[in-house]
Amino acid sequence: MAVTETILPLLQNFQGVESLKQLFWIELNYNRANTSVDSLPSGTKNLVAEDPLCLATGGKYNDFHVIYVKLKTEQLRKTDERQVITHLQTRYPDTLYIFSNVAQDQWHFINVKLVREKQEKTEQQRAKPLAQRNLFRRITIAPDERLRTAAERIAMLDLQEIAEQGTFWDDRELLTALEIRKGHEEAFNVEAVTEAFFEDYKGIFRQLQDELYQQTYDAKWSHDCAQQFLSRCLFLYFVQRKRWLGGDTDFLHTFWEAYRKSSQPTDTFVKKWLNVLFFEAFNNRPCGGYRYFPTKIREILQFAPYLNGGLFRKNDLDTDYLVSVSDAL
Repeated sequence: MAVTETILPLLQNFQGVESLKQLFWIELNYNRANTSVDSLPSGTKNLVAEDPLCLATGGKYNDFHVIYVKLKTEQLRKTDERQVITHLQTRYPDTLYIFSNVAQDQWHFINVKLVREKQEKTEQQRAKPLAQRNLFRRITIAPDERLRTAAERIAMLDLQEIAEQGTFWDDRELLTALEIRKGHEEAFNVEAVTEAFFEDYKGIFRQLQDELYQQTYDAKWSHDCAQQFLSRCLFLYFVQRKRWLGGDTDFLHTFWEAYRKSSQPTDTFVKKWLNVLFFEAFNNRPCGGYRYFPTKIREILQFAPYLNGGLFRKNDLDTDYLVSVSDAL
């Protein structure tokens, strides 16, 4: 599959314009352009490190554009991106905009979708034309990002893929700019990403609930315990994203791999590893029970944030039954 074999590794080692060219010219089947775009007013031009680059085009009239803009700043500022796009959009209405910071280690792929405001309720307001606004939707590429979903969504920008889903199933050269734009809007559809996530979440929830029920035959407890456990795991992703666990934005994976390499008994990751993190480290209690953790993990947990809330406090769901969660799950 292209996501696994080519696009994901490319995003994981994204290095400047050459990576962009490989992505769009080779992987996603766009036509090569590589021409400078010099149409920014002086105030906006001060935001960019160099003239924007029309990197690629698509469609039978080459009227869908991929435009790359390198900003002067170390961080990508959404206000700067909006200002640049506002000036380019009149000349390039059907466009995928790609921004990087000056170091080219942070990237935003931006789809701009025109949406209508909600209808007002009064009769006088309903008589007025509906207002429209631009909706900016981004895919972020950066060293600390988890890029699997980004790779899956970017793979949907493949012109051949868009052609096969539309009218001209076998010829990307016959696509119109409108058809390409619709394909891009689907790729940037946040609701679709969210729906896919919750479908996966529900599947894991059912498996966990069933595993707990097989040990207790208590349906309500199994449901509530599974819900609490997964809520704790989700919050752990938030904590690591905030760099509160040794600056490691992928701490849960690091924690899991450390367990796998340890000599601890099978099926004890939750009992002897996660529970220590939940009930001791996050509750600002002495964690003397984890001497079997690697040194690096122990050092991180010594400075774990104190989460003053009920989510990581032991309750009846943690003590009513003695159960285990399998490593496989």
